Amino acid sequence: MNRTVCTYAVGDERFRAMAIGMLLGAREHAAASIDRYVVFTDTLKWRAVPDWLELIQLHCPVSGDREENWSIKPLLLSHPEVANDLLLYIDSDTTIYKDIIGRCFEWIREHSLLVYMDFIPSPENWGPVNLRNVYSQAGYDVQNLKINSGIIGRAPDVLGKTMQRLYGDLLGERRLKPFFADSMYQKNDEPYLGLAVQLAYRECGLRVAERLHDLSVQDYALTIAADPRMFRAKPGPVLRVAWYPEDIVRPSVVHWVSSTQYWHYRTVLWSALRKGQLLNAWWPVLVRDEFKVLLNRVRLKLRGLGKRFQ
Repeated sequence: MNRTVCTYAVGDERFRAMAIGMLLGAREHAAASIDRYVVFTDTLKWRAVPDWLELIQLHCPVSGDREENWSIKPLLLSHPEVANDLLLYIDSDTTIYKDIIGRCFEWIREHSLLVYMDFIPSPENWGPVNLRNVYSQAGYDVQNLKINSGIIGRAPDVLGKTMQRLYGDLLGERRLKPFFADSMYQKNDEPYLGLAVQLAYRECGLRVAERLHDLSVQDYALTIAADPRMFRAKPGPVLRVAWYPEDIVRPSVVHWVSSTQYWHYRTVLWSALRKGQLLNAWWPVLVRDEFKVLLNRVRLKLRGLGKRFQ
């Protein structure tokens, strides 16, 4: 059975460069743990692709705007080309510094699912949202949780396939949308993933696992509310966040949430493509993205100044 790492890149070319960058890190640090490297995409016309990377074209409606593709992940998990693989999906805005991928595949093989979610007491929130209340309002009696869908693993067994089916069905129905006041959370796949996992266990007649993963923040770290000034600390990157009591020093995997605001991530991406001998092909895309980021920063700064002097 193939151990497959996958991601997706649709729309803007910068997402293709990001996908290659993530998989270059996976290959550098975890090649012994991986049989296939796959990118799902809306076009096969890429500037350059290493010969070990497989492109699989999606024959479904996708947008040029990544934010509009929020419900795409179930399509990847259930795609016929990877239907019989041990599958590990990783968001493209991720950097892999050490091999935890082998351990992830062992976990998937043993437990059918690897989902970066933890159950929490009913009164606690996931960010500003209490998912237990949202689920209850939508008619589901399930546990409260916090979750990130930047990494998802599933085995091609009954539990894995039930979860991916429910994940797609729930997203398709938009069942939770009326119960989120914030439009950002209305277009968020993570609450649906957390619900699909719990309903899959129930449908399969199994007790919901207390832990859906064995990853710590030293294994898989998120840059939510991180101090960007610390990323260059040595040894680095170092993530300093209010929600964790200690600095997270050089974790195995970093998911750069809102990556374009972080100069450090972009330098890491340039470096990865250079080491992979792909920078000659992809530097125009990266330069164009740098100008977009700069213009956006100037626009935000001017807007802030305008409000100040009103």
